[in-house]
Parts: sequence; structure tokens; C-alpha cells
Amino acid sequence: MPETLLIRLSDASDETVEYAVIGADGKPLTQVQRGTPASLAAQAAGRRVVLAVPGTDVSLFRVEVPTDNRQRMRRAVPYALEEQLADDVDSLHFAVGSRGEDGRVGVAVAARERMAQWRDWCDGAGLEPAAWYAETQLLMPAADAWTGLIDAAADRLLLRGPDGAGYAVDRDIWPALAARLGEPRRLRWLTTGSGDAELPGGEGLEPETGAWAQTPLEHLAGGLVQTGLINLCQGDYSRQQQLGRLLRPWRAAAGLVLAALVLALVGKTVQLQRLEARQSELTAQIEQLYRDTFPQARRVVNARHQMEQQLLALRRAQGQDALDFLGLLASAGEVFSAAEGVQLQGVSYRDGQLDVQLTASDLQSLDRLKQQLAAGGRLQVEIQSATAGGQRRVEGRLRIAGART
Repeated sequence: MPETLLIRLSDASDETVEYAVIGADGKPLTQVQRGTPASLAAQAAGRRVVLAVPGTDVSLFRVEVPTDNRQRMRRAVPYALEEQLADDVDSLHFAVGSRGEDGRVGVAVAARERMAQWRDWCDGAGLEPAAWYAETQLLMPAADAWTGLIDAAADRLLLRGPDGAGYAVDRDIWPALAARLGEPRRLRWLTTGSGDAELPGGEGLEPETGAWAQTPLEHLAGGLVQTGLINLCQGDYSRQQQLGRLLRPWRAAAGLVLAALVLALVGKTVQLQRLEARQSELTAQIEQLYRDTFPQARRVVNARHQMEQQLLALRRAQGQDALDFLGLLASAGEVFSAAEGVQLQGVSYRDGQLDVQLTASDLQSLDRLKQQLAAGGRLQVEIQSATAGGQRRVEGRLRIAGART
């Protein structure tokens, strides 16, 4: 399990909160500190964030629910607890835990108003807690005694029973609660600070001194290793629902973008089909032209390639080197690029001949260019015209064709 940043929210109007980094064994890796919400985002990086919310705002119950289906269980729990709650069930949030050995299901109940306040606090701090637990749940229960935590700073007592029941009460209410506690009648107190605080007792109760720690948060940290903790982040407050709440304003825009993409895809598909149909039509026309031109052809595989081969054979039969426009241009291009004082003005191709309009510095440069083009033996070069132009340059025109074999 990764390191956990445990944050304990106060039910007071304090602007700072307690927090500590907890290891997988439930022991603090850092000292308990106090900080503002703005300072917690850096501490949360790479760590699991858990919120310990005030026990006074969360009631813990164990109820009998006849179904194991989680959705049906959530719908049934409010009605099973309705008579035990003072508030309207519609104003409350119910988080369902696991079924215990006695067959009953653990339930944590908190006011929706408080849940909204805690969620707003997390949003303001830039935190996304993996779990919200009532601080009373984080007390480790004992099989033979009640476990209590004396929170001297808040003048409050936290209790956890062997059966998982939890209470958070002000100290002045303790006598009334002590008289109603069921078995066992032993009470083990976890102490903090100087450790010399008077242990609250009661009629028939046997208070004992338990573990000691500097702060209440150190005691609560040990409870993270328990199984069966009830995470309040369920239903409307689950991380999935919170993500849906954030994405809901963008659904319309996302729908429009998706529709635009679908329309674009359909348009491209239609265009592709038209191009494929046009290509098939042109291929059929080329094949028909090839058959009309060469009626002796029996088998047509690639009409365009076969026609090029037939034209090449005809050229060779007439004694011409097989140079088309690209071939002539490639053969002459290297010479033109290396020639000094020569500038091309235009190029045209017709009937296997390349006509080049150019300017040269003088007649000798033009004649030298002709000789360089014909030097390879593949080209026939003829000077068609050479006239004096402006700026003391010669305007000329060359006709270039493949050399006859």
C-alpha cells in the first residue's frame, strides 16, 4: 500500500488542520503537523489521501438487511434506520459497509449539508481523497473493552465498541452516555499530551489506561489498517460521481464534437467511394483505349503499363532512344545546372522533343552548352535560334531529342 496522507478535519472554525504521512503499518512516518488547505496539495503528491471527518457529524449503525445486492442494500438501509434518526432521511447520506459475522451490515450516516461542506473543502484544497472515514471508526476496537480517546483540545471523547458502534460526545455529556453503555463494562482510554488527564469513569465502569501518543491523530492512524472501514465516498459522493459532475457541463460540447467527427467521417467515406468509382471508370476507359489501339492484344492485366511498353517498342523500331519528357529532362538537367552564364526561360515538350528557351552570356556559351548536352551520345541537340537580347545577352532556343540508335 502506498504512503497515506491522513488529514483530520476539525468541526471548529479553525483555518488549519492536522495531518501526517502514514506508512502501510499504520505508524506515522512524519510528525503530526498543522497546515492550511493550500499547503496540503504538495504533501498529497504521490500519496493516497484519507480524510478523517469529525465523529460528531457521523453516526454509526449496524442493521439487518435481507439482500447482498449493493444497490438494493443502499435503497433499503434508510428505511431500516428511519425510526432511529431524528432528521428526514432525504437530508441524510448513507454509506454502506460490509456484513459482519453477526449478519448485520455496518452503516455510516451523515448530513448531506456536511458532506457538501467537506467536498467543497477538498475542492478548495485541490485534493481528491480516496476515502472519508469518521474519526470514531479509526479507533481500533478491542474484543473485551470499549476503546476511548480523550481529545483534550476539543474537550471531547471518542468511543468505539467491540461491535463497531462509535460515539463522539462532549465531555459534559459523558455521564449520561456512560450510564447507557452496554457490555462489556470495561473502558480502555487512549491518552494524549502529558498523559496525566483524569480518566472519565461511570457507574459500574472500570476505566483503564491504554496507549499514549502526542496527538489524537497518531491514535487514529493505527486504525487505517483495519478491514471493513466504511468509506463515506459512496453514491453521489463517490469519485466516479464527482468526475461525472465535473464532466456534465461538457457533455453537450462533447456531443457536438462527436457529431462533427461522425459527419466528417461519413463525408470522407462518400468522397472515397466516389474517387474509387471514378478510378474504376478511368481504368476501364484506358483498357478500352488500349484494346482499340492494339486490337491484337489478347490479355490485358495493366492496360497503362502495357500501352507504355508498346509505345516504347514502336520508338525503338523507329530508331529512337526511349526517352520521354522526364527522361529528356533528367538527361539534360545535370548539364543545365552546371552551365555557367545560362538561365532557363521556358520548357515545352511535344512529339518526343524538348524545346528549351534560355539566355546565355554569348554565342560561345550557347555553342558550348550544345556540345556538352550531346557529349553523352544519348541526346540530339539543335540550336533553333540565337539572337542578341538586352543587357548584352543572347536569347536562344534549343531542341533536344533522344539520339537515334
